[in-house]
Amino acid sequence: MVNWNILDCTLRDGGYYTNWDFSDDLVASYLKAMASMPISFIELGYRDIPGQGYLGAYRYLPRNVIEKARSVIPHGPDFAVMIDAKNVNVADLQYLLTDCRDLVKMVRMAIDPSKIDHGIALSRRLKEMGYKVGINLMYLSQDYDKEKTLITIASNEEFVDFVSFVDSFGACYPEDVEKTVELAKSILNVPIGFHGHDNISLAFANSLAAIKAGGTVVDSTILGMGRGAGNLRTELISSYFSHLNNEVIDLFPAAEALDLFDQMKSEFRWGAELPYIVAGLNSLPQAEVMEWVGRNRYSTPAIVNKLRGQTGRSVADGSHRTTAKSLSSMPIETHTPFIILGGGSSVERHVDSLIKFAKAVGAVIIHVSSRHLSLFEEKDCDQIVCLVGDEHEKIDELQFENLGEKTIGFVVDAECYFGLPDISSVSGKTYCTSSIIPEGSEADDILGLANPIGLALAVVRDIKSTVVYLAGFDGYDEHKPKDMWLMEETQATLDVMEEKYPNISITSITQTAYNVEKKSLYSLLFASGNDKL
Repeated sequence: MVNWNILDCTLRDGGYYTNWDFSDDLVASYLKAMASMPISFIELGYRDIPGQGYLGAYRYLPRNVIEKARSVIPHGPDFAVMIDAKNVNVADLQYLLTDCRDLVKMVRMAIDPSKIDHGIALSRRLKEMGYKVGINLMYLSQDYDKEKTLITIASNEEFVDFVSFVDSFGACYPEDVEKTVELAKSILNVPIGFHGHDNISLAFANSLAAIKAGGTVVDSTILGMGRGAGNLRTELISSYFSHLNNEVIDLFPAAEALDLFDQMKSEFRWGAELPYIVAGLNSLPQAEVMEWVGRNRYSTPAIVNKLRGQTGRSVADGSHRTTAKSLSSMPIETHTPFIILGGGSSVERHVDSLIKFAKAVGAVIIHVSSRHLSLFEEKDCDQIVCLVGDEHEKIDELQFENLGEKTIGFVVDAECYFGLPDISSVSGKTYCTSSIIPEGSEADDILGLANPIGLALAVVRDIKSTVVYLAGFDGYDEHKPKDMWLMEETQATLDVMEEKYPNISITSITQTAYNVEKKSLYSLLFASGNDKL
C-alpha cells in the first residue's frame, strides 16, 4: 500500500469566488465529505493580516470558526491554513498563529521563487512555533533557476516539511511537471507535492506526472473549485488513489457536498472555458480573466480578443463614424420622460403594467442591456436599446428584425464601440454618446469607462429630459459578493447623476435596494387614471 497525501484546499482556493464566505451548512457538508474520503489535510483558508474591504471568515479564520469546523469532524483529517507570504513578515507570525496551534497542524505559504529567502525566514519561525511547514513554489511554467531555488531550500531543509510546485497559470504539460519533480527529488529529502490549475484540462494528468516522478503530496478541491479555471478534483484523485491501493471508495457520503458545489459551479463558472485556456497557453494571470468571465458582461470572443491584445474598435478612431450618428439626431422630442429597465426579475412580473404606464405618461423605454428584450419584441411601445461593448452579440438577427420597427435606436458608447450587425432593421439606427462616469472610476480593461446605466442616463442627459423612472433595478444579494461590484457601480453612477444634474428626478417604480427615491408603479398608474388601459 502506497501512502499518498491529498491536501484538499477547497475553502481556501474556492474563496476567490465567494470572498471567503461560505454558509455553515455548506461547510458542514463539505467537512463530512472530506472525513469520508482519503484526505490527509484540509486547508481551511487563510490566516491573514486584516485589510480594507469585506472578506469572509475563511480569509481570517478566527479561532471560533476553526473550533466549529473541528466539532463537525472531531476525528477527521488534520487542519492546515495558508498565510499570504508577500504580506506577512516574521514578526507577524506570533500575532497570526499563536492562538490556533492546538487546532491547526500545518501552515503553508505560496512563495515567489525570487523571494525564497523570505519564505525560509518564515519557515524557520513557524517551526519554532511547532507547526509543520509547507512551501508552495509558484510559477512552475516560468523560466526561473529551479535548481538554485531548490538548493537554497535544501540548505534549510530542517525548517521545511514538504515542497509543492504550483502551476500558477495552468500552463504546464506532464513532461514539464515530471522533469521538475525529478529534479526536486534529486536535491531535497522532503516530500514533494504538486498544485495544478486546470486551464488546459491537464490538472489530473499533471498530478499523475508528479506522482510518477516521485511526488507524494497532491492538492485538490471539490469539483475543482478554485481561482480561475480551478484545480484537480478531489473526488477524482481520491478515487484514483483508492484504485491504486486496491481499495473501494464510497462517494455516496460526499454526494450532498458535491451537489452543493455543483450549484455553485453553475453560478461562478470555474473550469476550462476558452478564456482560461487562452490564458493558460500564454501563461497569463488568472485574476482578470476570472473577473471578466464572472461578470457575464462580455462574450467569449471579446475576452479572447482582449487576451490576444486586440481591443474593441471605437467610434473615436473613425472605424464606425459612418454608421454611428450623434445622439442629438435621434428622432425623439426634448424633455421626453424615460423608463430605464434594469436586469432584475421584477421587469418580468410587471411588464404589462410597465407598458401601460409608459403609454400613460408618454415615456420611452430604455433597455440597459439585451436581458429583457424578448419581453418587448411584440409590444407596441417606443424603445431604445443601450449596448455596452459587445452586448449586441447576445441578440440574434431575428430579434433585431422583430425590434427593428419598434426601436427608435441603438445607443453605443462613443469611446468603445464594437460594431453592430449590418442588417436592414439596424441600418441608420445606431447612435453614440459619452457615458455618465462615476468619479474615480477605474477603466475597465475591455470596455473603458462605459457601464450600462451610465449609457442610459447619458441618453436622458442628451435629450434634456427631467423625469426618469427605474424598473428592474432590484439590487443584489449581499451574500453573493460576485454581484456586488455591479450594485456598487450602479449606485455610484446614480449618485453622480444626482449631484451633477439635480434638475433630473430619478424614481424607482419597482422594488429596489438602491439608494434612490421610490414610488409604486401601481400608485402612479392609479393616480393617472390609466390602470385599466
